Amino acid sequence: NKLNFTNHFKPFFIDRFFSILPFGQSSKVLIMESDKVFLPIEVKYLQNSASWARFVLCLPQKIDLKIKEKIDIFYYKTIEELINLNLKNYNFVLIYDNQHNLENFLHKKSKESQKTLFVTI
Repeated sequence: NKLNFTNHFKPFFIDRFFSILPFGQSSKVLIMESDKVFLPIEVKYLQNSASWARFVLCLPQKIDLKIKEKIDIFYYKTIEELINLNLKNYNFVLIYDNQHNLENFLHKKSKESQKTLFVTI
């Protein structure tokens, strides 16, 4: 949470509806990375530092990236397709995309979740 000097490896704690939660308030974390050079390093870091966790790497469909480590990879056309991830199977989701795209998607999902919190009968 203290790494506000960098846009790399930025965590977003979320609930099952992709609503943003305060730092550390969830076991589901989306990690945003906007520079593909760092992805192999971050995959290795997650595997070494959180060997107990399950995680997936999310990549745009047209990216060419070689990852030596064994990891689940989810390819998407648009950032909105992340909703198709089965989050119950993962603790960490490392996403290669523009931070602005991911933040817009998460804020939209948070607002949708807030609107449906109470149902009028």
